[in-house]
Amino acid sequence: MGNEQEFRKHLCEAVDKIEDFEVDKKCINEDIRRIYSNAERHGVNVYALKRLVMCRKNKTYAEKKNENVLEKYMTIKKGYNL
Repeated sequence: MGNEQEFRKHLCEAVDKIEDFEVDKKCINEDIRRIYSNAERHGVNVYALKRLVMCRKNKTYAEKKNENVLEKYMTIKKGYNL
C-alpha cells in the first residue's frame, strides 16, 4: 500500500510541475508575440526576424559566427523589395 501512495504522490508532484511550466510557457509565448509586434511597429520585417532567430538557434549558425546577422536581414529585406 505504501508504494501506491508514494507513486500517487510523485504523480501529483509531476502533474503540478508540468502545469506550472505550461503556465510559464504561455506567458513566455505572449511575451515573444509582444516583442515581434513591437519590432514590426518599428519597421522590422517579422518574417526576416523569425528567420534570424531560427538561424541563431541552428547549430550551423554557431559554426558561422563570422557572418553578420544584419547582412542576412538586409539581404532578406532586399528580396522582399522593402
